[in-house]
Order: sequence, then structure tokens, then C-alpha cells
Amino acid sequence: MIKDQISDLERYKISREFNKLIVWVNAGMDEELLPDTIKAIHLEYETKKFDLSKFENHQRYIDVHYILEGEEYIGIQDTTNLKPVTEYMENDDYQLFEGAVDEKLILRKGNFIVLFTNEAHVTGGLIKQPQIVKKIVFKIPMLEK
Repeated sequence: MIKDQISDLERYKISREFNKLIVWVNAGMDEELLPDTIKAIHLEYETKKFDLSKFENHQRYIDVHYILEGEEYIGIQDTTNLKPVTEYMENDDYQLFEGAVDEKLILRKGNFIVLFTNEAHVTGGLIKQPQIVKKIVFKIPMLEK
């Protein structure tokens, strides 16, 4: 897991595919120029008191959550410490788990977090008052192409 400011994204040369995200961010984040190997999912929701025992995990993609507006708690736990409650859904690259949060972080406007395989997460957690969070979740392939 990596948590930092989007302005510092260039520090992290994780893979060739991740480097494409860095180039795209540095070039101004024009949606039409996003490399076709990277998926961008725009989300907007209100934070709420969340169930810190329900997690999702991915096997084929690295998740990069980038906060555009608002702030939220995100809970993280290694999948080896969790109980699977669904089979791995290969088409959608996710599996659901139950267990207890190992680490709880606050993500604010301008923050990003990188979540790797086996770093299960739960998002949208209320900090003080409900608020709208706008973010982009980038899905970056784990395997080099």
C-alpha cells in the first residue's frame, strides 16, 4: 500500500503500466488521452458510518484511489487475515471478504492510495459529518504487456 499526494505520484515507478498513469497525470489528466490499458472509474457518494468487516480485493489490477473532493476513511487488511465470503469473480476482478480492519487511513482531496493484490479494502467511511466524496479509481493491470 502507498498513500501520498497526487503531486508526488512520480516517486513511484512500480511498473510500465503504472508509469503510463504518471505520464498521463503529468500531462494534465485529459480523459481522452488515458491509455487504453488503464480503466478510470469515476465515483461520487456520501460518506457514512461503514461496516469495517466487509472488504473487497482484486487479483489482476492494482487499485489507485484518487480523491478529487471530500475526505473519507478507508479500512485495509491483508486477505490472509480475512475470511472469503464469495468466490473470486474473474470477469469483474474482485472477491469479497469479512474480518477486522488492520489499518484505517484518512484520504483527503489530493491524496491517492495504491492498493496491491491481497490488500483488501473498504471505502466511504465517515470521518465527522457525512460529506460527498468525488474520486477516480484507476485500475492498472498487474501483468506487464
